[in-house]
Amino acid sequence: MTKKEKIALIQYLYLNNETQTFLCNDLFQEFMSIIPKNVCISKENLNKETRENNYSIVKLLITIFFKENPEYKKITTKLLSNYTENKLVEHLILGYVFFLANIDRKKDINIFKDKKSICYSEAPPLYHVII
Repeated sequence: MTKKEKIALIQYLYLNNETQTFLCNDLFQEFMSIIPKNVCISKENLNKETRENNYSIVKLLITIFFKENPEYKKITTKLLSNYTENKLVEHLILGYVFFLANIDRKKDINIFKDKKSICYSEAPPLYHVII
């Protein structure tokens, strides 16, 4: 991913400084305690069935997290108010996996084009659509 593509994706995923600060410094830190990094990005995800299963697991874990932590859900839905509940969780998965890929400088993977990522897709990457 080029710098321009990463910036466009950051602006799309995190919307503004307030949202980015909350997601990266708070919510995603909580996610790290319940969602193992290796479920989101790992060699096991090279297998399509495993990748799809891991995506479903992450989606379920986030849904459960919000049920057990209604204040987090309230803040998140306020900051990302344009999304239905299902789309909100999908958006958070993208943001979280992108966050994980960028905090580990050794990995530096394209979460949309590397099959190790649960966000892998054969479709054009999201940043091509938003640029």
